[in-house]
Amino acid sequence: MLTWRPHNLFYEKAMTNASTWKEDLPQSGKCTRLVVTVENPLTGAHWVQVSGFGAHIYHSSPAYRLTKAEIIVDGNHPVKSLTGIEAQLLSFYRNKKEPPDRIRDPALSAQQSIFIFDFGRYFGDPEYFLDWSKHKTSEIRLTNDADGTVYNGMVVTVDEYVAYGVEPAASKGVFVDRQLKEYTTAQNGEESVEIPSVDPIRSIALRCKPDVTTSAPYHYKRYPRDVLNEINLSFLEEKIKLLDRRYAEQVMWDNAHRYGYVRQAGKGLSGARGDAFLSNVGYRLGTVCSFADVVGTALITRYMGAYTYADNPLVINPNATGNDYIDFDCWGMSYHDSFMLYDAEEPVQQNLLGKDEAPIRLKQKTENNANAAGATVDVILSTLEAL
Repeated sequence: MLTWRPHNLFYEKAMTNASTWKEDLPQSGKCTRLVVTVENPLTGAHWVQVSGFGAHIYHSSPAYRLTKAEIIVDGNHPVKSLTGIEAQLLSFYRNKKEPPDRIRDPALSAQQSIFIFDFGRYFGDPEYFLDWSKHKTSEIRLTNDADGTVYNGMVVTVDEYVAYGVEPAASKGVFVDRQLKEYTTAQNGEESVEIPSVDPIRSIALRCKPDVTTSAPYHYKRYPRDVLNEINLSFLEEKIKLLDRRYAEQVMWDNAHRYGYVRQAGKGLSGARGDAFLSNVGYRLGTVCSFADVVGTALITRYMGAYTYADNPLVINPNATGNDYIDFDCWGMSYHDSFMLYDAEEPVQQNLLGKDEAPIRLKQKTENNANAAGATVDVILSTLEAL
């Protein structure tokens, strides 16, 4: 019988701030999945503003500090090359559940982000997996941009799931995930991207991070689903249109039908009224929050809600005061402000896009609204690399 059992490679290895952590990976064995856990130890400092998200938008997990997560073989060939957020959102679409992060204010508890890298169509795929012995070298590289404001270094744990028992036949290939392009939106602008089809395409996803307000209440100036006003995905010189003038909101609802809703929970400490922290849910359908404060020796508990903004930043209701302890539970769609545009259905290998469909073009039109300008959009591509 073929089973896939976990094997620890590295346990709580130190990763310093603003650095790249590197370690060699095995030279033998057949791997279906790598699980990388990054933890920020308890520091005594509270949530800090996130670089690139503007004033008073606070991060909710170490994933926001991971600027690059890479699995490199043969010296310089990336099998996985994503930001921490991109790695998590692909994990959600592949496994139909969000990675089990521990979202906590770092002064209250250690924060933890989990990244799941699958090399096959699914966990335990007996036909597509990564065979370490086929490569001269294999390496993991994690790059972070953390400073010393809150983070006093992080620790990394890596586990692999390897074949055990009956040996599977030779791998037919591995699925490669990477950020294809990043661009900034312009009001009423159009971005055209030709998707390379050298290797068969498994999926195409977008992540949209809008600009934020410069005064309280701090939130996205425009919902991501409004920024991406029109999405077109076509084959064969636009003779075949998979997405034809499809609005991002429609894509988001389609994703909910297929992958389910996103749910995130956590706790922290508010800074001031109108501050916000990232919930990881791009379009929140509902949020339950509670506040408690200590006055002298008495624990004062009172009602707390969120502003009516339904986007990722969870904006503290003005009924709250500063330095209140928060517990939140929210649910909705568009994990990490993302949209899956194309994802091959089972059997995956029979529904991949390839050279026969080329040229494959993605065109995105930005809303004709001043607040839709200045958003950052990532194009995330997954392909099959045959062996």
